[in-house]
Amino acid sequence: VDFKCMGVNGLWAALSKGHPGVFTRIPLPPYAVSNITRSSLLEGRQLYVDATMFLYRFTSSSHRLSMNQVMDRFSRLSFALKLLSGRRPIFVFDAKPSKIKQRHCLNQRWALRTAYAAAALAKVEKEYSDEEEVTAVPPPRLAPAHADLRLGVWWSCMWRNFFVRGLSLVRAPDGWDAEAVCAKLAARCDGVVVSEDGDALAFGAPAILRNVWRYRVVDDDDEPAAELVDRAAVEGALGVSPREFVEVCVLAGCDFASHLPNLGFTVASRAVREHGSIGEYLRYRELNDGDFKLIKLFALAFDWRAAVECFDRDLREEEVKSLVRTDHDRAIVAT
Repeated sequence: VDFKCMGVNGLWAALSKGHPGVFTRIPLPPYAVSNITRSSLLEGRQLYVDATMFLYRFTSSSHRLSMNQVMDRFSRLSFALKLLSGRRPIFVFDAKPSKIKQRHCLNQRWALRTAYAAAALAKVEKEYSDEEEVTAVPPPRLAPAHADLRLGVWWSCMWRNFFVRGLSLVRAPDGWDAEAVCAKLAARCDGVVVSEDGDALAFGAPAILRNVWRYRVVDDDDEPAAELVDRAAVEGALGVSPREFVEVCVLAGCDFASHLPNLGFTVASRAVREHGSIGEYLRYRELNDGDFKLIKLFALAFDWRAAVECFDRDLREEEVKSLVRTDHDRAIVAT
């Protein structure tokens, strides 16, 4: 699975290049008691882990991992996060995905297969031409939706293993994604979402803790560190309101809406900042851009209103209470 394609398209790259000040580095050396120290930025804050994202990462590695090996990684991750914040993290798994995300996954599969067919046709044409170099055709990347059956098998064994190891595990209600539930629960208690998925910020998470498993080191002398990203700092750096930030994420491309061509995160943030909303920006393009007709086909599948509503939706009290599954998860009630 290509994790760079998860979440908001270009969010981390744009922030790293244009606004590096929004990233707060938290030293996180190899997981051992003597190495990890309590972080003042995380102390006392509840951490909600997007467990589905980590499960994709663990099970899609080049080495085949057994259930015990996967659970060992989750245990080490839980151990490190507990040392950082002083509270036991809560792992949240996906349930049945929402209809809008299912539709978007189908659109992605169609686009990947179409691009692969076009590249294969171009390769055949080059072979019969006078050109000497023939580029290889890259195979279509594996979308997370293709691994749903495999994850179903993992989930059937996951509950007992988490319970035996004393880890807090909950499953998102039907129609909710793990990062969305993490964000909604974190917003209730000023918690932190542990994920690489930028969608959590659009869902309302006060902060995201990323790079907790695969460290990114800038220089050889730098210590491995996680990165804490506050949503308020991101909105201030981009010069947008909380509502406008959601529309920026949708316009740039996310897991719940198709992506308009030739429009990245930087252009999307500038467009929403200048025009105030996606609707006004599209109307401006239609009136002033002669090439807008070329992307009307893409705009038909760009259901941005449904995506914005998906981000604005909140958990009902009945859904929050249904998350309490074991004695290890009583901390959720306090949120």
